[in-house]
Parts: sequence; C-alpha cells; structure tokens
Amino acid sequence: MRHGRKIGLSVSASAVLLLLVALGGCNDESPTSTGLSDVTLSAAEISVNDQSLDGQTIHQGEYVGPVRYEARLVDHQGNPVAGGRVLVQIETSGMMGPMHGYTGQVNCYDDGTHGDLVPGDGAYCFVDSTQQYGCHRMGAQSGEYHYDFCGYDPQGHESNHMNLSVSLQQ
Repeated sequence: MRHGRKIGLSVSASAVLLLLVALGGCNDESPTSTGLSDVTLSAAEISVNDQSLDGQTIHQGEYVGPVRYEARLVDHQGNPVAGGRVLVQIETSGMMGPMHGYTGQVNCYDDGTHGDLVPGDGAYCFVDSTQQYGCHRMGAQSGEYHYDFCGYDPQGHESNHMNLSVSLQQ
C-alpha cells in the first residue's frame, strides 16, 4: 500500500511538472525554466496613496496618484529573498471597444529603484507614476482588470502566483 501511494504522488508531481512546462510559466518571457522554486510570493498588493485596490470597484478618475505594485518574495522559512524577480501580468475581461483583451506586463524591483524603498529586503516594487498600466492608464475601458503576480528565484525558477483584480466603471 505504501508503495502505491509513492507511485501516485510521483505521477501527480510529474503531471504537475508537465502542465507547468506546457503552460510556459507566467508568460513567454519566463527567466529560465519552470523547475521547482525555493521561493514563495507571500503577499501582493496594488495601491494608490496607500489604499489597496484589490477586489475594489472603482470609477474612472477615482484614486488619482501613482499606482504601486508590490509583492514579497520569501524562502520556505519566511526569510526575504533578494536577487529574484517579480512580474505582474495584466489582462482584462468584460471589455467593450478597441481595448478589449488589453494585456500588459510590469516588472517589480528590489534594488532601491522604481519605488522600491529598501534594496535587497525581498519587497519587489514598481511605482507607475505616469499611470501607463492597468485600469489607471490613459483611455482605460470599463471592465475587470486581472493582475497575476509571479515570482522567480535567483536561478529563474517560477514561484506560486497571486491574483488580484480591480473592476473599473466609467
């Protein structure tokens, strides 16, 4: 019986790995491979003026100011991971008009630039001060905006995903 369980777990792990390889990770520009990562995204947030937008319904022009994308990358003991990478894929649904299906990508940094306050602390940030991305960009259409945060360890292996959404109304 014990042998059967090991085989079942091995098959499941293989199936998951094959699925990850088939899906290609966060996007077509994954740093290296879809191997198992030693890091985890422990938190992700989109905010304006320290106000979280996750799960919110906002109106065009509401929450004016720089948009902050932030995620925390930690190892399995909960220690901050420096030298990794965090990407945010942005997609839309329920859209009408020429912007239907908008996609974009934001790179978050842990190097003291792009809104990151402390380099090497495992908090990866990007501040969109010109409001060029997601539901805050110029000409954004009404609909649901989906933000898929994905981390990578320093060797380029993909972590878990954290998904946030914001609904925009005119």
